[in-house]
Amino acid sequence: MDIDNKITDILEEYVSCGDKYISDRCKDMLFELEPVCRETSIFKNAGRDFQEAPEFLKCKTSLELFRHMCLKIANAPTWLHAAGTPRLMIPLICERLRQEEKEQL
Repeated sequence: MDIDNKITDILEEYVSCGDKYISDRCKDMLFELEPVCRETSIFKNAGRDFQEAPEFLKCKTSLELFRHMCLKIANAPTWLHAAGTPRLMIPLICERLRQEEKEQL
């Protein structure tokens, strides 16, 4: 699986929805990519603190986390930073999406 192409698909889907919400299709793609991101060396080496989500991210909604990821990608100083950001953030976004789904039940 080409992670970068899938990330591009996710971002294009988000923009096509007017960046007001995370569409069901976008959610499906995020959940599909989550295990792949968790297996990347950058995620594994990020450390337990990041994998458990920094405190400032815990209070954010999934949409806020997604927008945060987009801003980090857009403002990344290097390609490496832009490529690493979604690999770190997608698992956190997916965790928050699951929490929000449970809260709605």
